[in-house]
Amino acid sequence: MSGEEKKQRVHLRPLLAHGARHWKAYLLGVISLAAVDFINSLLLPCLIGIPFEQADKEHAGRALFAPFFRDLLGVGTNSTARVFLECGLLYVAINIVQMGLRYFWRYFFMGGAERIGFEVRAALFRKLQRLPVSWFDRAKTGDLMSRATSDIDYVKSAYGFGALMAFDSLCYLAMVPFSLFWISPKLAGLLCCALPLVTVLIYKLGGIVHRRSRVVQDVSGKLSARLQESFSGIRVVQSFAQEEREAERFEAVAREYVESQLSLARIQAVWGPSFEAIFEVAGAIILIVGGLDVVKGLLEPADFVRFIRGMDNLIWPMAAVGMLANSLQRGAAAHARLEEIHSETEDPAFLSDRVPAEAEVRGAVSVRSLTFSFPGATGKPLALEDVSFEAPAGALVAVVGPVGSGKSALLWLLARLYEPPAGKIFLDGRDILSIPIATLRRAVAIVPQETFLF
Repeated sequence: MSGEEKKQRVHLRPLLAHGARHWKAYLLGVISLAAVDFINSLLLPCLIGIPFEQADKEHAGRALFAPFFRDLLGVGTNSTARVFLECGLLYVAINIVQMGLRYFWRYFFMGGAERIGFEVRAALFRKLQRLPVSWFDRAKTGDLMSRATSDIDYVKSAYGFGALMAFDSLCYLAMVPFSLFWISPKLAGLLCCALPLVTVLIYKLGGIVHRRSRVVQDVSGKLSARLQESFSGIRVVQSFAQEEREAERFEAVAREYVESQLSLARIQAVWGPSFEAIFEVAGAIILIVGGLDVVKGLLEPADFVRFIRGMDNLIWPMAAVGMLANSLQRGAAAHARLEEIHSETEDPAFLSDRVPAEAEVRGAVSVRSLTFSFPGATGKPLALEDVSFEAPAGALVAVVGPVGSGKSALLWLLARLYEPPAGKIFLDGRDILSIPIATLRRAVAIVPQETFLF
């Protein structure tokens, strides 16, 4: 297994971990879903076969569970027409019950996904609030917006539609094969020959979907960043007549986004037709072999009808496995992008939040031979170089200098929006790094030169 494939598998673990906190909702959803699948996979096929058995009373009651369901549902053994009418009415009534059950599993699965989406989004916002200001100097706002919106939507989809398909497939695969083997081991064995092809298809296409989904989401972040930068700087763009240049830059990123989406769409388009082709071929073989067995008297018509109905129920979960892999891979790729932010080191200043607040600060500031450059500013001029001054408590001090001389940088360091070097800034005789951030921030008020209206 390659390193990339191992990495993909690891991504699924944190993706699935969130659902454990909402196990009650998913349990209720699974119960409702299992009831629906039981009706579809066992009850309805037997109900459909009962009229055919009535038409051939010599073999009535030989199919799996047919006598039990006949008694349970109260279907009589009168004329064939009467039995068809009774079974038809019961079929409608049972489907009405299914409608109610489907409401519940949709509510529990999709409701659980919405709550998880809320938690993931809130956790991301809390994490962003605690990252150092220097991290935001490198990050692009548009990319962060993309992660907080579309990426979380993909994660939410994996917990909603993805979880639904996962449990639905498990329920069907636990019920349908058993009944098919009971009806006709020969036909069930032929149908199972398609399973290895399905497994290979999922394995091969799953990794490709994961990689291309990650590319799409990365490019989506670039596109959002380009939009945000263009709109934020629209005055500059129009003042210097750069509209055409900005349009070309945006079109280049938009074209890259379209190409990545088309690349993913080409793989996703293979999922459905591939599974359908496998099972259509298997279904054709079943119809030929089963039809010949009916003609030869080796298989009863009622059993053959039940088998075809059950085979339809098996085709859906196998196709759903493919869609499930697609949804999980997209959700895993999105979750990996969110985990990149959660893995970032928080501002060291916030670690002091656990320290009890101290007495009020008097405000005597001492700066001693302070030299500072912004993180990531390698090769650029220093923001501050060998700055020293004393500001007594209660004094009114003005720091003047030309644009870019470091006045704002000095204020940011006093508030520890950026971490100053140790032993350079002192407040009331103490190194500013030794003062709990809660205490320091209460004592410092900054009016930035950039206006922002909440």
